[in-house]
Amino acid sequence: MTRELLCMDCAPKFKLHEDDASNGMTLHKVSIRAKLPPELFIEITAGGKTDKIKVTQLVCDLCNEAIPNGSIAVAATISSPDHPYEPWESEYGEVLGKDWEP
Repeated sequence: MTRELLCMDCAPKFKLHEDDASNGMTLHKVSIRAKLPPELFIEITAGGKTDKIKVTQLVCDLCNEAIPNGSIAVAATISSPDHPYEPWESEYGEVLGKDWEP
């Protein structure tokens, strides 16, 4: 399962490739009111050392533009029969609507 957080400019552009669809993958988009989780960290390991960095803002996974708290965004999931869809969107804000379409 692949998860993407998208700004409203990029959300309509994010589509499932034909080959992926023919292999049983599905795309699920949900609109959310974005909210940065209070304890969100990224771990980076290099040279045997791991650094834990606090995430200070949400960004679009396509264009890297900031997604401010309270703004509308789209949480997109690509799932497959081997890795089925599991809800995760509420981790990044209030779920506003299911099956988002532009």
